[in-house]
Amino acid sequence: MSLEAPAMELDAALLEDPNYADLSKDFFSELRDLRMAGSFCDVVLKGCENDCDGIPCHRLVLCACSSYFRAMFTSEWKETSQSDIRLKNIQTNTLKEIVRYAYSMEITIDAENVQSVLVAALFLNISSIAKICWNFIERHMSVSNCLMVHCLAELHKNSRLAEETRISVLQHFVQIAQSSDFLLLDAEKIIYLCASDSLEVETEDEVFDAVMHWFDHDKGVRKAHLSDVLQFIRVPFLSPRGLELYFLAFLNGFHSTATGGNPQNLSGDISELPGRRPDAVVSRCRPRESYGLPKVILCVGGYDGANSKATYMFCPSMSAFWHLGELPYGISCCGLTVMNKNSAFVCGGFLSDTRKENQRISQHDAVRNVWKHVASMQTGRIRPGVAALGGYIYAAGGGIYVNPNWEPIRSVERYDPQTNSWQFVADLPLNGLLGPAMVAAKDRLYIFGGQSQGTSTNAAFCYDPNSNIWNKLADMPTARVGCCACVGANGLVYVIGGKAQEPLSCVEAYDPPTNAWLKRSDMITKRNVAGCGYVDGKIYVLGGLSDNGGVGESSIEVYDENTDSWTMHECRLPKAIRSFGCAVKRAQKRANLHLVSKSG
Repeated sequence: MSLEAPAMELDAALLEDPNYADLSKDFFSELRDLRMAGSFCDVVLKGCENDCDGIPCHRLVLCACSSYFRAMFTSEWKETSQSDIRLKNIQTNTLKEIVRYAYSMEITIDAENVQSVLVAALFLNISSIAKICWNFIERHMSVSNCLMVHCLAELHKNSRLAEETRISVLQHFVQIAQSSDFLLLDAEKIIYLCASDSLEVETEDEVFDAVMHWFDHDKGVRKAHLSDVLQFIRVPFLSPRGLELYFLAFLNGFHSTATGGNPQNLSGDISELPGRRPDAVVSRCRPRESYGLPKVILCVGGYDGANSKATYMFCPSMSAFWHLGELPYGISCCGLTVMNKNSAFVCGGFLSDTRKENQRISQHDAVRNVWKHVASMQTGRIRPGVAALGGYIYAAGGGIYVNPNWEPIRSVERYDPQTNSWQFVADLPLNGLLGPAMVAAKDRLYIFGGQSQGTSTNAAFCYDPNSNIWNKLADMPTARVGCCACVGANGLVYVIGGKAQEPLSCVEAYDPPTNAWLKRSDMITKRNVAGCGYVDGKIYVLGGLSDNGGVGESSIEVYDENTDSWTMHECRLPKAIRSFGCAVKRAQKRANLHLVSKSG
């Protein structure tokens, strides 16, 4: 046997040896046994609590794990000769986890302890634990906590994550402004957000409302900062109502801080205001980048001969399609909804590889342009009704696979993004609904059609989230399954296409105040399992199935409420597709897009 192989090759061979992992486990096991028995322990660590029990350790092991301890035990520090060492800024439970890691390379990280473990790891200079914590934080990052993550990343100099979350905070400002984390920000951070050209809002009133919401949380302390913050509101872009409230707030805040309570000094002080914050004067007349960003229609998944992973964004005003990040799995017969104006969620659907209904929920991360998994529904659902209302996502009905058919279900559940969890609410009145259309209008959910007990239904129901009750509405004139629906500018709810015995072109509109149905002009093309969206005064219907045996449509047609007429759009879907998720959202400036097609 030759022993002339380089040491590097011997090391590599050792690492590939299956016995090496067992040797490593045995080594750490022996270390733990020595510590638990108190054998050779030469130091006791204590956390910040005065009544805590000490944690016996070996200096050598701590030095190997942490350069902080290595410096402590090999320098002129007084701790070098102490047998008991108290770490006043680390909690005992956190310290126990860090010691466990030093003796086993194992650590338990959860939502409750990740921040304290991260801070302790950074203090003790244990980069491997810090990396574990940052990875955990990134995996569990969402719109609801990205502001907290941003502040944490800034505080601890994680520049990459700080920049990434900064973009997310600017993109989802309106939703984040309703969170408890936003109310705890200091004035400097509020000014930073308000001053940003990249703040994504539909109107400047949303920025002003957020500032006043923050101010009302602690008026006594924040009164001194209110006038400074308000200078970064883009005053020329406020609505008449917003302008009136702005000047009332500004005068009250400025009067209380700058004039010493003397209203006669007010005009002179206001005239000197531009000299105080010249950067505010320049920015307040400049439109934000988000002003004028068009509304777009998302088309997610679907069937084009196979289940698709594709996500397309159709911009009617630009007659163009862009390709967004693909789903992690091919899906058809799914629901899609947009929460808080811009967060898109895919719910349910059919997974062809397993021939099972989908239970997973995916949320689009516009910063990374990827889809990420959030809490799964309690029940998998194919072709459910899906809509967002009041800060929740509702998934109603749908079907489960019972070989060889899909059996309609009647349960309804809702997703709370704050807790990342689903809860059941009141069941649908019918004995299950497969393939209904569902929309949110004002403070109610409306659900139409679907298949129940083997046949298409013309039933319509309204859900009141305050009472948790489904109320029956006037029946649709036409029974149908696989229809789509959207709310027009006139408040009517349009129910479009679908299938009875064959695909339908008929369109009917429900008027909530009168509980009545109105006939509207038929589409040019019969369409079952199509997608639709309302953008800038027009209804767009995309794709679908025009006959019982076809693959699908790629055409798009447009409905004008004012003329009650349909026309074919010059654009077409990138491919013929049906049974896809469809929803409307506002375009985002920093999304990483790939242009697929453009007409004209």
